[in-house]
Amino acid sequence: MKNVDALSWRFCLSIILTVLVSWGTFVAPGHAAGPELQVITEITPPASFIDAHGKLTGLAVEIVRAVQQEIGDQTEIHVMPWARGYQELLTSPNVALFSTTRTMARENLFQWVGPLFTTRWIIYARKGSRLHITCLEDAKSIKRIGVYRNDARAQLLRDRGFDNLDVADRQELNLVKLLGGRVDAILYSDLTMKEFLAKSDTPPELVEAVFEIGSRDLYIAFSKDSAPETIRIWQEAVDRLEERGELQGIRDKWLP
Repeated sequence: MKNVDALSWRFCLSIILTVLVSWGTFVAPGHAAGPELQVITEITPPASFIDAHGKLTGLAVEIVRAVQQEIGDQTEIHVMPWARGYQELLTSPNVALFSTTRTMARENLFQWVGPLFTTRWIIYARKGSRLHITCLEDAKSIKRIGVYRNDARAQLLRDRGFDNLDVADRQELNLVKLLGGRVDAILYSDLTMKEFLAKSDTPPELVEAVFEIGSRDLYIAFSKDSAPETIRIWQEAVDRLEERGELQGIRDKWLP
């Protein structure tokens, strides 16, 4: 009789588990339910871009993939326009967006892993523009400054009360606008300016730096509600790669 009862109990248990799995409510011990991590980047050379073979590559892409390899993560990296990726980061759970500038305005909006690399923020103008900028406040006198939608540099100027911003949906459009006289200055990073000049076959002597705002570190930004364990695992991987000199090796490759 005991054997029959045991068999009946096992049969009932198997039915219950089958129903739970079919409903999607059964979670194996030690595995939390929830959406998988979504890793996003934008096209912004040399950090991330599509090469001649159609492959996603770049300074930041190599660093993130090195971190993924270190922790055994095989999540695919998706490419989106910056404004869309940033909105996903703000509104969706389990999103990682790179390369994201870590600023005071953003500090409490996200969780951070890094740093990945450093850039310099510079206001550029056409050669011979005669713009004389000695402090950031002076730049308010510029008629039109080209910036990139939802970019940290645009956010900085907006927070400082700038009302002379010309916003582009694609970062490379600002250089086109500058050379065409549609804006009087643009706020770029030094790395991005160098790459866009090279890719567009634009002679570097056509533009000049008129004011440097300063240096900024770029990170992987994670959604605010990301699990602390996820952040710990990713950050510890970055730290190990940094200690072994692997991250600096990647930086030296892309930033000789």
